Amino acid sequence: MSAIQQLRDALDRADRAVAMDREGQYRDAIILYQEASSMISSQITRVLEDQRSVLINYARLYTERATVLNTHLEQQESVPLPAPAIPSSNRSVPTNPFPAFAIDFEEEPIPTDSVRDVPPQAPSHRPYWLMRVLARILATGGHLTSRIYIPKAIWQLEGAKLAGLNVKMDACEALLDRLKQIESLDFDHADRLSKELDSFCTFINTVQNNLSRHFSYIHEATDDKKDEVVKSSFGQKMKALGASLAKGATRLGNVAVKTSSSDNSRYMQLITEVMEKSQFLEGWLSMAETEGWTNCIPKLSRVGDFFYSVICALVMRDCAIILEKYIRKVRESFARLYPRHAAK
Repeated sequence: MSAIQQLRDALDRADRAVAMDREGQYRDAIILYQEASSMISSQITRVLEDQRSVLINYARLYTERATVLNTHLEQQESVPLPAPAIPSSNRSVPTNPFPAFAIDFEEEPIPTDSVRDVPPQAPSHRPYWLMRVLARILATGGHLTSRIYIPKAIWQLEGAKLAGLNVKMDACEALLDRLKQIESLDFDHADRLSKELDSFCTFINTVQNNLSRHFSYIHEATDDKKDEVVKSSFGQKMKALGASLAKGATRLGNVAVKTSSSDNSRYMQLITEVMEKSQFLEGWLSMAETEGWTNCIPKLSRVGDFFYSVICALVMRDCAIILEKYIRKVRESFARLYPRHAAK
C-alpha cells in the first residue's frame, strides 16, 4: 500500500474517532485513535520533510486523546468529558475520507537577517557581495531578493536534472586549489600583485573557456594579447568552423541527467567553498583602489567579472532548475493530499 493510501486510511480512522468521541462511544474512539496514530507514525519518513512536523503533531494528539479516554473509562467518572480539541470535518464519516480531515501545511519561519546585506555602490565589488548572498542561500537557505526566498531543502531533492555536474565540480576543485595557493601571498608593491594577477587571469580564462564549451550561457573568454588576424582569411574561417563544430559536439554530449541528493550536496559544498574562499580577492581590490595601483585594477575587475558571469551564473541557473522541480513536487504532493482544492 502506498504512503498516500496509508495516510488516507489513517485520517479516515481519525475522523471517525473524533465523531465517536463526541457521541460518547469512547472505547471505539480509543481503538481508532490508536490505529490512526500508529499508521501515521509508520509513514512519516515517506513524506516530504515539510509535512513531517504536521503529521507528528496529529499522531501525538491522537495518542494523547486515547490516553485521556482510557483514564476516564478506568475511573468511571460520571462527569462527561469535554469535546476533543482535535481538528475534524463538520461532517460525519465522509464518502471520500481523505479531504474530510485536512492536514494544514505549516509555514516555517523565514529569517529576516538574510535581506539586510545591501549591495555595494561600486560595481566592481558587487560580484563578491552576490557570492556572499548565494553562499548563505546554499548553506542555510535565504533571500535572493527581498521577495524571493530559497529554502535549503531544494538541494536535498532527488531526481533533479542538472547538466555537466562532473565538469562543474572539476572546475570548482581546480579553482579551490588555485585560490588556496594565492590566498596567503603578501603584496607590498603593485608590480608583484600585477604579475600574480596576470597568471591568475590566464588560469581563469582557461577555466571559463572549458566551461563555455559545455554551457551555452557562459561566454568564451577573450585574450587581449592576441594579435589581430584577418577575418576574411580562408584558414581562419575554417579554424572557426572547426571550433564551432567541436563546441556543438561537446554540448550535445553534455545532456542533463537525473542527480541524487548526495551529488547535489557535493556540488553545493564545492561551489560554496569557492564563493567563500574567493572573498579575499575583494580585499586585494580595495587595496589596489586605496593605493592607486592603476595597473592592477583592470585585472582585478576581470577577476570579479569571471566570478560574476561564470560562478554566479552556474549557481543561479542550477538554483532555478532545482527550485522549479521542488515547486512541482510540492504542488503534486498538495494535489494528492487535497484533491478538491487542487482541482479549483
